[in-house]
Amino acid sequence: MQLPNYVLRIDLSDFDLGSKVLLFNTVNQVLVELDKEEAKCLFERGCSSEDQFERLFKDLEKVGIFDEPQLESEPFNTSRIVIVPTLRCNKSCSYCYHGGTINLEMKIADIPTLLHYIKNFIKEKKPQKVSVIWHGGEPLLVVNFISRLSNELHRIAFLNDLGYEETLLTNGVLLSEDMAIFIMKNTYIRDIQISIDKETSESSLQKIKLSVKKLLEEGCAITIKYNVQEQNWDRIKQIAQYFSSISNGNLFFILGYLEPHGDLGTWSPMSYSEFIDRYWSLADFFRSLRIGWEPSLPTRLFSACVADDPNSITIGPDLFTYRCNVNIPSSKWRIFGIHDQENGKVNKMAETIFLDYDPFNDPLCKDCPVVYLCMGGCHIKRIFNQRTKEYCKGTVLRVKWQVVDFYKSKVICKNR
Repeated sequence: MQLPNYVLRIDLSDFDLGSKVLLFNTVNQVLVELDKEEAKCLFERGCSSEDQFERLFKDLEKVGIFDEPQLESEPFNTSRIVIVPTLRCNKSCSYCYHGGTINLEMKIADIPTLLHYIKNFIKEKKPQKVSVIWHGGEPLLVVNFISRLSNELHRIAFLNDLGYEETLLTNGVLLSEDMAIFIMKNTYIRDIQISIDKETSESSLQKIKLSVKKLLEEGCAITIKYNVQEQNWDRIKQIAQYFSSISNGNLFFILGYLEPHGDLGTWSPMSYSEFIDRYWSLADFFRSLRIGWEPSLPTRLFSACVADDPNSITIGPDLFTYRCNVNIPSSKWRIFGIHDQENGKVNKMAETIFLDYDPFNDPLCKDCPVVYLCMGGCHIKRIFNQRTKEYCKGTVLRVKWQVVDFYKSKVICKNR
């Protein structure tokens, strides 16, 4: 039998877990376990009788494994506003798409212009919640600017009776206990993601550890993103164990896969598939440390990225809007100049190439078993033709691993 493309078959023998087969409906999240005989009956018509096949097929229909996708848009209740206040950085990471060398920065004098644009943006989109994400460059280089704008943005949300949250992404070099206190007292940032990689010095790592402890004590949620390269793989467990020792249940540890951008070269000899296999081999270890990694089934990604979310936007330090911060400061990808809101023109091409994309008409995606989950994947990879067979293969493997991990956890009961 040929499965519809929204039903993923997972042979547990591929994961050294016996001979059973899992079927996972990637849209409605129904997961079914078949034993060896049932799988043979279904896929090879190796049934003892035609009645056996019909009974098995009806059982699977009854639990919804073949329910067809309903492609209704999910409601956009949150407007995400990515603000890149500076492209300057205090590191020169080999994998960075900006390189840390572009001296482009917002100024205090720009705040009224930013507020005017954001007020109008919120008025147009009518969200129930506003989520501000501070990106860079290294945003902590302009923490005083962030403090000023943070308080003004919170005031706008409060006056409009909107939910509000702020997240900051940093390399952690400027983090200290004093900086942690400043952030908690002078901004509305309550969620910080810190990137650690092979270029993070030991002295920076020690400062990060102390500041994370302070931030946790002050009620901030922390995500440690450990960017994996072959050279730093051996440090993962040691670093994860330390952060686990200071976690209060509000710290999460994730792994990042490094890949080339443009002409910057390759810095990880691992393929994406190899990374995924290594990643999930550590799942039980991380789970034992209580730093995230709870088993869950993969969910469908509606506008997981700001780039394809019509209710969200990225604002660059040049006071132009973009769909993706990777495109800053390219004039080709500027959408709208907020410094000239009365007379500014909208670059429709830079909008529609992201927002009008349909993965179900994409030859590379339409027959893929996980298209209903990844929705075509990263738009930057698509636009610049960087989606490779290896990357897509790794994406399918990642979904399979997550389903298998959930299955192993015994959270699921047999659906029949």
